[in-house]
Amino acid sequence: MDACMQEPTVTRGPRTVFDELLEEGLGASGRDDVAGALGAWRAAARERPDSALPHFLIGAELAQAARIEEAEAAYANAVLLAPEFETASYQLGLLQYTSGRAPAAMVTWQPLRDLQPEHPIRAFIKGFA
Repeated sequence: MDACMQEPTVTRGPRTVFDELLEEGLGASGRDDVAGALGAWRAAARERPDSALPHFLIGAELAQAARIEEAEAAYANAVLLAPEFETASYQLGLLQYTSGRAPAAMVTWQPLRDLQPEHPIRAFIKGFA
């Protein structure tokens, strides 16, 4: 997995209920079982309320299902829980941008403009701007 896609607080250790719920959701998503994926990731969010990752995955699933307002709320939750989770910020802004709300996307992406000049996310944002 690309470093910018990893939640900053992920640690290695014994498998937990949280890990199992994340995997269950990924499996359901891979089978196009939106309800199953969302259910597993919402349970993961309850299991670890401090983790941005379930909210990010929920946002991605909802965006794929064209449930844009719900996806935006889920991505926003991920960003609020982990402002350093660059991919979550980028995806939130991308959803806003592609929904015809470019000014909101530019505000969302503002912190990402401070990334290193060679960072790919910064290059994408520059392209949209």
